[in-house]
Amino acid sequence: MLESMANEGSSNSIRGEVNGYLIVMKSFKFILILYLMYKIMRIIDLFCCVLQQKSLDILNVMNIILITKILIEL
Repeated sequence: MLESMANEGSSNSIRGEVNGYLIVMKSFKFILILYLMYKIMRIIDLFCCVLQQKSLDILNVMNIILITKILIEL
């Protein structure tokens, strides 16, 4: 979609801007950050789901926080 916008843009500035976005999105750094954010968001989602359970006591919560911290540091 971006490639077609780059070719069919109404002005040179839009075409140049879209081409710049394409270069950034195809870069290794962008893909790596996207992948790491995906992994972190999955861990946080699991963490939130577990903490919403009503049958948790303080020791279990402390252990869940410790495990989440370890997972994010990996």
